[in-house]
Amino acid sequence: MEIIQNEIIISKIKDFFPNCKILSNWQKMPFWHIEFTIDSIIIIIDGDISFDIEVRIDNTQFYLWQYDRSILTIRSSSMDNIVAQLEILKKFLL
Repeated sequence: MEIIQNEIIISKIKDFFPNCKILSNWQKMPFWHIEFTIDSIIIIIDGDISFDIEVRIDNTQFYLWQYDRSILTIRSSSMDNIVAQLEILKKFLL
């Protein structure tokens, strides 16, 4: 399992979404959590050895894999997979 510090993930998030606002983040190995907003959209990334991206729009909650099922093959917590999912999230939010 690749151990990635939240600060590195937050840096990547800000690369993709410069105007995002980080609401919370914590890391208690092996668990980690980052919550941020883009305008009125809330995004939550929760992980341990794998991770999910949850999107909340107008009080409706869903997971990014529901938009793109290829995510199911890139769920392990690695920087490559986090970047790949952030790319899919960016396409989804455009």
